Amino acid sequence: MKKFAGIVAFAALALTGCGSICDDMLDASDTYRAKYSPCSSSLENIFDNEAFNVTQCERTVDKCTDAEQDAINDYADCLRTLPECSPSTRDTFKNAVEGCNLKIKDKVGNSCRSAL
Repeated sequence: MKKFAGIVAFAALALTGCGSICDDMLDASDTYRAKYSPCSSSLENIFDNEAFNVTQCERTVDKCTDAEQDAINDYADCLRTLPECSPSTRDTFKNAVEGCNLKIKDKVGNSCRSAL
């Protein structure tokens, strides 16, 4: 019985971990949108207009390797630390977003990319 309880506890932790990556990306996406909004009419679309899809992420994230999940976490952290955009800082903001994109470029494969 203790062995079964340990397996259940491990499975619960694993599922929580998967959800946390997707929840983390949702939070990062929301933070990005809030920081981007002052420039939304004057800055070209540098981020997908669709809201982050947590359900799709949760269905896909199990295809991601540990290294890909680390890259996704780094990307989310980067999005959250972006400065707030303003019309006078839009080029700096765009460059900072491109820097975040480098955190996942060539580090997240096609099978994992739909978790983003």
